[in-house]
Amino acid sequence: MKSEFWKIIDSKYFKEKKKYFFQTILSTFCIFIVLLFMDFIDEAAVVSSFGATAFIVFALPHSQASSFKKVIGGYSVGILVGFIFASLCSLIPDVDMVVFLALGIGISFFIMVLFDVEHPPAVGMTLGLILDGFNHKTVVIVFSGIALLLFLKTVLKKYMINLV
Repeated sequence: MKSEFWKIIDSKYFKEKKKYFFQTILSTFCIFIVLLFMDFIDEAAVVSSFGATAFIVFALPHSQASSFKKVIGGYSVGILVGFIFASLCSLIPDVDMVVFLALGIGISFFIMVLFDVEHPPAVGMTLGLILDGFNHKTVVIVFSGIALLLFLKTVLKKYMINLV
């Protein structure tokens, strides 16, 4: 019975335990720093988006999905589209927000694939900005957090492995 349980754990874990813990601690640290500066109750969608990015950056440090181009490009698109549709929500209050949410997500998706900057968590940023309204402080905190993630990834990449 005991041996069956251990079969469900990724076999790489037993060879790379230290890296699994190291990369998990890095991710946790970055999320903690960002949460210190955000209203994580009112901006839950944005925080979720950032958490997903932290996972990708530290679980897949050698993958295209965690590249500067994908992360920075994806968030730039997500924030720009989020800003546009958050503004439209204020300017045209008679239209149901669901319409703006669907269009914002669809347009973010299209622009990301068009420019090869696909970063799925950044679509969550679009969603969060439309739901919560555009906030410059949030954007600065998120980009600062992303800069921290990518800086740590760059400096420590040689000590990390793709965990997935």
